[in-house]
Amino acid sequence: MTTGASTRSVSKIAAIATAAALVALLSILGTWAAQSYFATINRAEERAIASVKIVASHASWIHQMGTQTVRRIDDALRLTDLRFDGNIRDMDVATQGLPTGVQAYVVDDEGRTLYSTDPEIKPVDITDRDYFTAVRDGQIEYVSSLLISRLNGDQIFVFSRRIVREGRFMGAIMVSVPAEITWPIWETVDLGGDYAISFVRDDGMLVARYPLPETTLDMSGYILFTKYLKEAPSGTYFADASPMDGVKRLVAYRRVEDPPSSP
Repeated sequence: MTTGASTRSVSKIAAIATAAALVALLSILGTWAAQSYFATINRAEERAIASVKIVASHASWIHQMGTQTVRRIDDALRLTDLRFDGNIRDMDVATQGLPTGVQAYVVDDEGRTLYSTDPEIKPVDITDRDYFTAVRDGQIEYVSSLLISRLNGDQIFVFSRRIVREGRFMGAIMVSVPAEITWPIWETVDLGGDYAISFVRDDGMLVARYPLPETTLDMSGYILFTKYLKEAPSGTYFADASPMDGVKRLVAYRRVEDPPSSP
C-alpha cells in the first residue's frame, strides 16, 4: 500500500469514527431532550392538577356562600310584607359577612326592588334576566352565567332563589357576585406565563374567568364538554387553541359537585 492510500484509509476511518461519535452524541442528546421534555410536561401537569384543586375548593366556597345567603334571606323574610311600596329597605342582619363587592337584593313578583345591600341601588329592569325568569317560571334556585351589571357595568354572576308564600310566586332573592372575586384565586395559584382560571356551568356557559374576558362564552360544543368531562370528572389535556383567546395551553379541569338544594 502506498503512503497516499494509507493516508486516505486512515482519514476514512477517522471520518467514520467521527460520524459514529456524532450519531451517538445526537442520540444521547435526543434521549436527554425527550426525557427533559416529558419531565417538564409531568411537572406542569402536577402543578396544574394541584392548582385546579385549589380553584375547585374556592368555587365550591363561592357557590355555598351564594346559595346559603339566598336561603338565609328567604328565612328572614318569612314574616315580612313583600308588597312594593316604593321604598327600598336594607337587610344587613341577613347578609352579614358577605365578601366586599357582593350585593344582595330582594324583588317582588314584577321585578321591583324591595330590599338591597347596595348603597348605590337604582331602578333597573331585570325581568328579562335569566336569574329572574328562571325562578319566576318555577326553578327554586339558579346560578347565572357571566353578565354585565346594569347598575355599574361590572362583570358579575348572580345566585337567585324563588320566593313562594302559600303556593304563590311572590318575588326573588338575588346575590350578585363580582367576577373579580376570582382575582385572589388566580393570584394564589400563580402558575406563571399566560395562564387563566375559569368557572363554567354544567351546561357549558362561562360563569367567571380571570383575567377578565371581553365577552361571555358557551363551551357546550367544546372538547372539554363533548369528550373529557364525559370520560372523567377531572383530568388534564392539551388545548391547541383556547376557545376564549386562542392561546395554546395545558388545561387541568375538575367538576365541582353542588351541595344539595333545600326543598
